[in-house]
Amino acid sequence: MKQVRLTPEAYEWLVRHPYVSVETIISWVLFQPRKRKYIDKDHFELSFNVKKDKKLDGIIVGVHETSSEFIVYKLHSTRPRPVKM
Repeated sequence: MKQVRLTPEAYEWLVRHPYVSVETIISWVLFQPRKRKYIDKDHFELSFNVKKDKKLDGIIVGVHETSSEFIVYKLHSTRPRPVKM
């Protein structure tokens, strides 16, 4: 099984967003292959929703895949904005 490594930028994101753990990111990368959206041959993104303050936040995980490891280089959170009527 390939190893998962997070870049310093990914760790910094996790410090600012304590509701998502390193273990959660690693399990998403390793055990959710059907959710991968490939950008090119070596890069893919995963998208998930997590609960924060009783609301859903979307999390986007950017991953570079090599022959020996997955490198998480980008983490981004989104919260759907309410629709004004």
